[in-house]
Amino acid sequence: MKLHIITLSFICIIVSATSCENRRKLTVEEQVDVEKRYNKTQEAVSSWILNHALYPKSYEALSFSEYSEPFIMENNEKIPKTQCYRIKHIHHILDTDSSEATYIGYFTLDYKYRVTMVETLKTGAVGGMSLSDIKEWTDKYGKPLSEGDSSLYKEKQQEAKEELIHTLKSM
Repeated sequence: MKLHIITLSFICIIVSATSCENRRKLTVEEQVDVEKRYNKTQEAVSSWILNHALYPKSYEALSFSEYSEPFIMENNEKIPKTQCYRIKHIHHILDTDSSEATYIGYFTLDYKYRVTMVETLKTGAVGGMSLSDIKEWTDKYGKPLSEGDSSLYKEKQQEAKEELIHTLKSM
């Protein structure tokens, strides 16, 4: 059943990707590339959950859907390093009280496939990486963040901020 859900979700991605404004269909190579990025996004989200969950063995992926790859364009060209990956993910997991829960949420990853945001409602926000952007999930399902984790997120947030400033300056 899980495989059917994932396959159906992927078919929806291809349909969405081929229904862009100019109605240009994706080439076979482009479809393969989208599939690779979709799979890499799923793997990155699952890996992030396993690394941050208080009870990682309780994690069970149920579905991935609503995949998108927003990016910034200038003069009809995609600006490198501005793309991110968004995906809706439903999973079972034990919360911090050891109660079984089903989480339905949207994960946003940067161009390096790092989870930068987790939210229950799809806001369309894009930005750097901060503790507050993942706090909702980690407070309910995650391990307490160590001082090292906090420092790492501050470092990654600063790196993302610098990359965004550099990209915007080069426009």
